[in-house]
Amino acid sequence: MSEDKDPGREMHSQWRFSLNADSYAPTDGRVYSLKSIHRCLQNSGTAVGIRSESSVVLAVENLTGNRYISPDTYPRFFVIDGHIGMAVHGLRGDVYALAENARFEASLVRRTSERGITMKELCDHLSKIVKLCFQHNAARPYTVSILLSGWEPQHGPQLYKVEPSGAVVSHASCAIGVGEEQALALMEKYKFDAFDMEELVKMSGEIIYSIHDDGKGKTFLLEMGVVGVQTQGQLDCNPMPWSEIAKKAGEEFKAKASAMAKENEQPSVTDTHKT
Repeated sequence: MSEDKDPGREMHSQWRFSLNADSYAPTDGRVYSLKSIHRCLQNSGTAVGIRSESSVVLAVENLTGNRYISPDTYPRFFVIDGHIGMAVHGLRGDVYALAENARFEASLVRRTSERGITMKELCDHLSKIVKLCFQHNAARPYTVSILLSGWEPQHGPQLYKVEPSGAVVSHASCAIGVGEEQALALMEKYKFDAFDMEELVKMSGEIIYSIHDDGKGKTFLLEMGVVGVQTQGQLDCNPMPWSEIAKKAGEEFKAKASAMAKENEQPSVTDTHKT
């Protein structure tokens, strides 16, 4: 005789597995807490990273839900060391906690070893912290997604992404935040290996401005970090020439897109005669 399913028991089971980050739900084999983190990240802006053979650029859409608050009050791009920058989206408290932790680790390596921290060392350090909280029942996971850009004489420009689960992946181009899928679809059309820094800056500005939704009424600030051969391996945070180039390219790209959309909406002469 088959037993009837208890909906209350199923709901309790799903709720229990949503709290336990170290166990998988038996129904569909997913970690519900990781799914909740991705949902929370959809409330933030977008950040993109693009790497070529000579340079790497990070661009961040820093949103604010209150028009009376300046977007630069809560930065989303941080200088970790002289050659490493970090773009983060997620909960503000988690963002600043990880940024300060990364800066402390970089300064510790510089004091003890008299050298700058490598990208691999920093990625491993952040990955351990995120994994520790994600796999521990007594701690809330970090609700963040991280992009790291840097330059090393042996390896040149580098771009890494640290997932909310703690996984670290090297990318040629990647994105995080609410517009991640749209940004990836735009970047898949190009091969950035031969791009110089100015072309990377223009492309990042076009992507951020094309993804930003003006209809939501949220103001935003374009934050940027560039590092490469032209900067002699040193990170430039929000450099005035490059920021203005990205902003101008993004505004022009969005104006052209809106003009083309209006032209497509207007009925042709033959259509008006038919009606």
